[in-house]
This record gives sequence, structure tokens and C-alpha cells, in this order.
Amino acid sequence: MNLKYVIDTVENKAYMNELTEDLLNFGHKFPSPNGSSYYLGDDGTPMIERPRETWITCRMSHVYSIGKLLGHEGSEELVKKAINGIKGELHDTENGGWFAGINADDSIIANKQCYAHAFVILAAASAVLIKTEGAEELLQEALELYDKKFWDDNIGLACDTWNTEFTECDSYRGLNANMHTVEAFLSAADVTGDEKFRVRA
Repeated sequence: MNLKYVIDTVENKAYMNELTEDLLNFGHKFPSPNGSSYYLGDDGTPMIERPRETWITCRMSHVYSIGKLLGHEGSEELVKKAINGIKGELHDTENGGWFAGINADDSIIANKQCYAHAFVILAAASAVLIKTEGAEELLQEALELYDKKFWDDNIGLACDTWNTEFTECDSYRGLNANMHTVEAFLSAADVTGDEKFRVRA
């Protein structure tokens, strides 16, 4: 058997590092001019005709925070761009929270998704770990908003979707949103030291 496929060999570690670098190199073109994330084609080219979604922008911030910790060149600047997008064009300054995303024509995608807000927590927590400017304030805002609008302590689950203005909450509770809430809360617990989030998770 090829030793690069055998766990914990020198060859396997080199192979895994190569794959990691390939993946991180692939995503370098994700940021739009204002920081929100483009979908990428098979060759890494931005798909400017598609929406720029909050959850993807947050995931890219998380990935390149890991990239920074791994020493991948350019990661820190990519995280800064994503955080700027989350704090900027993806943020609803009128009603609070974050839009689900922005269409190619720069119109907003309606509704406020728990799914996307959980990702904001993850992105901010990861960016705090690499000391990205503004990340701590973003994390605090995201946690406070999540507590106020999404977390239901009586049931121990998050609600799923509000309208854009945060005046009508859908009765549906999605498993996917709560799954990513677990990820977000574990990250928040690690970064803030507040065990409340680990208990919730």
C-alpha cells in the first residue's frame, strides 16, 4: 500500500498537508469588493452572477482563520476581508442581525436565518483566536443578538427563521440550524470561557 494513505506516516502527513494547501489556495478569490463571499467555480473563479451568502462568508472566515493558525500565506488578509463583509454589507443596520445574503444585483435576500447567525458566531469566534481587528466586538454583538432573537432556553433549541424586520418568527424549528448552533456554541465557549454555551450545546 502507498504509505501516503497510511495514517500517521511521514508520507501521509505530507500528503494531508499538500491537500490542505491545495484547498486553501483554491479559495483565495472568494471575497467580493466589499468582503462578502462569492460562490467559486470548479477552477476557483468567482461566480458573480450568484448571491453572496452570509453563511458562506462566515465559513470562509472560519476556514482562513484555521489557515492563519496553520501558517498559510495570505490567510490573515482574507479573514479581514470576510469580517469586513460580515460587519458591512451583510449586516442589517436598521433591524439588527444579518441578512441571509445579497443578490448579484445587490438587493438583499429576505428573512433572518438562525443558520446564518450561528455561522456569524463561528466566524467571529475563529477570528478572535487570530486577533483580527473588530472580531471581539462582532462576537459580542452576534451572541447578544442570538440570545435575544433565536435561543429558546425553555425548550433548549433555537428557532429557525424570522422575517427581515424581526417582527414575525416562523414556528418551524430546523435541525440544520440547531446543528450549526452546536458548532457555534462550542466555539463561543472555547473563546469566551463561558461554560453556558457548552451546556447549551
